[in-house]
Amino acid sequence: IVDLDAVESGDIDPPRFAFIIGARDPWASTFRDAHREYRAAGVDATLEVVRGMGHEMPRGEAGTRRLARALEWCLREPPETDAEPGGG
Repeated sequence: IVDLDAVESGDIDPPRFAFIIGARDPWASTFRDAHREYRAAGVDATLEVVRGMGHEMPRGEAGTRRLARALEWCLREPPETDAEPGGG
């Protein structure tokens, strides 16, 4: 969780944030709103919606790759223009 007021005032330099949500997650709209608010506050955040997934962690080899991509993206120093995980 990021203190968006502190981001907007310039008091903190927030980390990058990757949201991975399931398309069938009953909380999906909450996470979409949070992603939108983070971006509006200046947080470098990405959102990936996984088809067929509910409120759970991505599974299997594809889930492991998805999580690894998101983590690598979060930990990388962001250049001025940077592609989001998943190619988007």
